[in-house]
Amino acid sequence: MKLSEMISMPLECGGNGRCGKCKLRVSGALSPLSPQERGLLTQEEIEAGYRLACMTEIEGDYTIHSLPSERLAVQLDFTELAGAPSSGREGIGAAIDIGTTTLAAYWYDLSSGRRINTKSAANPQRIFGADVISRIEHAAKGRLPQLSACLRQAVLSLLPPVYEHLVLTGNTTMLYLLCGYDPAELASAPFHARHTFGFQRGTVMLPPCFSAYIGADLACAALAAGFASHLPEKPTLLLDIGTNGEMLLAANGLLYGCSAAAGPAFEGNHISCGLPSVPGAICHVQPDFSYETIENLPAKGYCGSGILDITAALLDHGALSASGVLSAWPAPALPLLTQQDIREIQLAKAAIAAACQALMHAAHVDALDTLYLAGGFGSQLSPESARQIGLLPPARHTLSLGNAAGHGSAMLLLNPALLEKVLALKKSFRLCELADDPFFTDAFMSCMRFPE
Repeated sequence: MKLSEMISMPLECGGNGRCGKCKLRVSGALSPLSPQERGLLTQEEIEAGYRLACMTEIEGDYTIHSLPSERLAVQLDFTELAGAPSSGREGIGAAIDIGTTTLAAYWYDLSSGRRINTKSAANPQRIFGADVISRIEHAAKGRLPQLSACLRQAVLSLLPPVYEHLVLTGNTTMLYLLCGYDPAELASAPFHARHTFGFQRGTVMLPPCFSAYIGADLACAALAAGFASHLPEKPTLLLDIGTNGEMLLAANGLLYGCSAAAGPAFEGNHISCGLPSVPGAICHVQPDFSYETIENLPAKGYCGSGILDITAALLDHGALSASGVLSAWPAPALPLLTQQDIREIQLAKAAIAAACQALMHAAHVDALDTLYLAGGFGSQLSPESARQIGLLPPARHTLSLGNAAGHGSAMLLLNPALLEKVLALKKSFRLCELADDPFFTDAFMSCMRFPE
């Protein structure tokens, strides 16, 4: 048995010994150092007893001397809910947003609509990989029961001691794994989701997914953005940027949607000095390379918003070319980005930017009136930096919705009748497949460059 199977820690590369971020100091009866470990650990770390948890087999008694500490700074706030709770309901209810990285729970007094508590936790499935594809691969290897059980246990830990109603939202893969459904169909052509949820059974509601990669979380975000009341008359894009860039474009009385695999760079993964949103992560960088960290602690690395800012600052300073070539590092006080880090950032931003362009092309939209940014990353990033590196499309208005999925799920908790409006919204949905879209392919290659 591997060390990573005995302790709960995120495996960014899915346990394949590529990222080196599961290092810990350990002694005892362990397997010999693997070639991957020798390539990712320094000689000093090897002599100090450091190993990679995903590569180290337990062969007898062992002692762990140090673990990487990780405490996520989860965005739990959002604007006050629109509308009042439905009448005649009493007790406590909970709305839980099941994210790929984190879970966020909101408890409400159902009679008054008052929020009474918020709780969060890391998604324990991260020990199976940072992204949904890694988890689907583990499910295919027979680990679906473990993936399902650990997620259910995490959800249970966030519930009130006594509750009357519960809303659970998340992307399609998370809801599949929560319910114990085999997610293999979500990762292979034609990427069809047989289970799209959108029902209430007893005290539990699961909002609808629109497709294999447009999940209930984005459906709830659309509710929070007001799409379910009436679709905006002017072109409006709702964008949630994470490991996948999921987006909905309201235009011409329809709702166009697509998803682009951006990779986990904007969540701090696959970046040599990248971090999730933990204390000490650099979250903002100014053009003069002054910076802020989460909780004002000493800098440890960059989280997603900091990655955007430092990239924009490098472009502004002339240290980064439009093609992505990094010259001499101009900020000695800041952690160094490598050339490979820049390539990861280019790939991630090109996927999102090209998907936005392809979606607008499919809807025959030339310009956006409003851009809504959803999710924790969307609420923290600088739109100016995002546009400077070519991530976001131009728009007359750019607004952050914070945790829009949590907001929308809370609206459903307080007024279950809104579920019918979300289901009606699904009927206007048109999926734009990017895999075989030549426009997306051309746009992706063009978007690899930074704006000049």
